[in-house]
Amino acid sequence: MSRSFKLILVLAAVLFFAKYFEAKSLTFSRKETDSQIQIGRKVPDFSLQDVSGRKFSVKDYFQSKAVILWFSNLCGGCQANIPVLEEVYRKHKKSAELLAVSQLGRDTKTVKKVIGKLKISFPFLIDPEGVVCRLYSGGYIPDTCPLNNIYFIDKNGILKAVTHYPGLSKEELEKNIKMLKGGTLK
Repeated sequence: MSRSFKLILVLAAVLFFAKYFEAKSLTFSRKETDSQIQIGRKVPDFSLQDVSGRKFSVKDYFQSKAVILWFSNLCGGCQANIPVLEEVYRKHKKSAELLAVSQLGRDTKTVKKVIGKLKISFPFLIDPEGVVCRLYSGGYIPDTCPLNNIYFIDKNGILKAVTHYPGLSKEELEKNIKMLKGGTLK
């Protein structure tokens, strides 16, 4: 092997391990967040803007609506299932608000493109620094989909369920929303 090839291999290994340990440290920080976001407890409030600059605060929906909070990096799996979310949102929007939160940082161009392409009518909020995503999803690795990315919150701001979407079928999503609205989702 040539000397320059060996140098390239060493540099590649250093970069790989640097990313690996960065990801590990993010994962370790999740334990701090887990204690804040727990089923049966009130969720923390936050305010973010959507792609057009309108400000949204989660607490503004409490007392009148349940909230489904969905964190998305707009991967292929998420985009393929957005039409189901849109259909369910339109059906239940009088009693349950769906708020999507982008995990793409300051990349509003991609979010706007997806909104236009898929004709999304629910609010798609921008989390430019990833603060809210880290608060809810823990120390996730950027550009990945967190294991827990959809939160079902009742009218009182109490977290009732958390799971992964698109890991839910349309029927399971509908069932969770109906139970959430009826106060029986545990």
